Amino acid sequence: MVYPVFHLATNEAGVITTVQYKWKKLVNDTITDASAADIKAYVEDTSADTSFVHTSPFISFFTDANTLKGGCIKFSRDGTSVDVSSANVKTSEIHHIQAALNLTSRVVCKFDLY
Repeated sequence: MVYPVFHLATNEAGVITTVQYKWKKLVNDTITDASAADIKAYVEDTSADTSFVHTSPFISFFTDANTLKGGCIKFSRDGTSVDVSSANVKTSEIHHIQAALNLTSRVVCKFDLY
């Protein structure tokens, strides 16, 4: 399993400006850093392909159990951070964060992070 681990960077007003992320993998109950080859082998990058369920990978912020704020923000499987300042979300407003990935096996993985 390959998945991102997130760190939220904020400005002085508490608005999330950047989501930094690092890809990890879980193999036989051991977590290690995922290599670029691991990520490309398991995570689809569907920025231009709409034949799958959604663009992949993306992150979303929810202010309660059902209210999405700022939309679904695409991040790169090849990067380490994404600018999310346009979402205008404060950390104090977050109920949970959702990350979603389309795997190359055509399985969609969604993670709700509380």
